[in-house]
Amino acid sequence: MRMIKAFPLPFFLLISFFAFAQNDINEIKVADDNNKVYEIYNVEMQPEFKGGRDSLQIFIEHNLVYPTAALKNEVDGKVIVGFIVEKDGKVSHVEVVKNQLPDMDYGCTGSAIDVIKLLPAFKPGKVNGNNVRVHMTATVIFDSKAYRAAKFDKYYDYEKVYDIINIDKPASYPGGENALLADITKNLNYPAKSLRENNQGKIIVSFIIDKAGHITEVKVKKGIEGDEDRCNDEAVRVVKLLKDFTPGIVNGKPVKMAFQVPIIFKIKD
Repeated sequence: MRMIKAFPLPFFLLISFFAFAQNDINEIKVADDNNKVYEIYNVEMQPEFKGGRDSLQIFIEHNLVYPTAALKNEVDGKVIVGFIVEKDGKVSHVEVVKNQLPDMDYGCTGSAIDVIKLLPAFKPGKVNGNNVRVHMTATVIFDSKAYRAAKFDKYYDYEKVYDIINIDKPASYPGGENALLADITKNLNYPAKSLRENNQGKIIVSFIIDKAGHITEVKVKKGIEGDEDRCNDEAVRVVKLLKDFTPGIVNGKPVKMAFQVPIIFKIKD
């Protein structure tokens, strides 16, 4: 099998063009030489994608859709897709030549075919100075982890604040939740005037844990009314004294995360 020179590939996508032995592809029957389909190694000038192979690579990378179910189930593998570049440069007769995906591929095979069908026209191949039909193949690699990471890098919003329900690994306090509550209790002082006036209740303090694990934007989400903010201010002060967290993680990268803690002011009987 004669191979065309390989070229560098980004993350999840591998594109290579090569000729298969005749028994590896479906025989294409033709009525006459005008409709003959040449293999890529039998033409004087190979079909050329506008901008070259790098542009073709980028086009497929940007248009390949990894089915959601396949990502969730981490379906990995490759599909070799064959197609004909017609005399006018358009792509036709797109079909799977070889499938190396699991039997349950959740639509990856269809996605590989679809992305090849989207290819814009090539500069056609030539024989004796005439445009001819040329059979080509492309190998599309499905790597769920690399794809997810690549897409996340592309759309990564460094200022987005994630909440606990849509984050891969939530931020965590040194020693865990019990240590967090112990540090709050240790540093909390009941304001004397609030104690005398019998002001008590639960305060919800919200804050943002940044990508370095620092506590920022501390504020009272729900406070004690009629207390002139004495207990509220004390709750904020105590939260600001907390140690740094281990930041939350999405796709292996640290992100900002919203967090809140309840602080209870209760007068013992």
